[in-house]
Amino acid sequence: MKTEKLIHHPGARQLILCLAGWSASPELFRRLTADNDQDVWVCYDYRQLDFTESLAPYDKVYLVAWSLGVWVAEQLFAPIIRQTASTIQWTAVAINGTGTPISDEQGIPEAIFQGTLDHLDETGRQHFNRRMCGNRAHFAAYKELPERPLDEIQEELQQLFIQIKATRQPVSFPWNKVWLSRQDRIFPIDNLRNYWREHSSVSETDSPHEPFYQWNKWEELWK
Repeated sequence: MKTEKLIHHPGARQLILCLAGWSASPELFRRLTADNDQDVWVCYDYRQLDFTESLAPYDKVYLVAWSLGVWVAEQLFAPIIRQTASTIQWTAVAINGTGTPISDEQGIPEAIFQGTLDHLDETGRQHFNRRMCGNRAHFAAYKELPERPLDEIQEELQQLFIQIKATRQPVSFPWNKVWLSRQDRIFPIDNLRNYWREHSSVSETDSPHEPFYQWNKWEELWK
């Protein structure tokens, strides 16, 4: 896993730690602003699931996970949160993802996930991005962002598929806030609702799977 440190404030005691969705570039999140005492890191490229960065400088971490990043967050950060609970205050936000991301009832239907994997050439990438963005204007804006290499995201999706299939049971995780998009064409909204129906803090928006254009500040995601 790679970590892009988008914002660094000397002496910052708070960290916004974003786990991006599969294939996304960290540049997608650069427009979101943070307070002067907050650093911003974006984790991406899940070909290997590891997190080796030190959280020692921080006493508050806002963990924001989107799409398949929700599953990655649960796998990697559940033990980290337990280990640092006495020194770090955590707030965790899940966006358009579940702990069972390959599922006909609570995630991406397996046939669709497999189809994306089987047809992941340049045409397949653009088809996925169109569905993710939901409309022509949003897709056009998304295409202006730098793309990650095709062979990299092919390998990333293959490794995610293997690891998700090997860990069917969701992990107990202290999510504080959940966002669901009613126009999501990647994770069907009914499947998202099925998974999160027992959670106490769920908000829905009319956005597509990629919803970040509707926010200007990171704090809007948890306040």
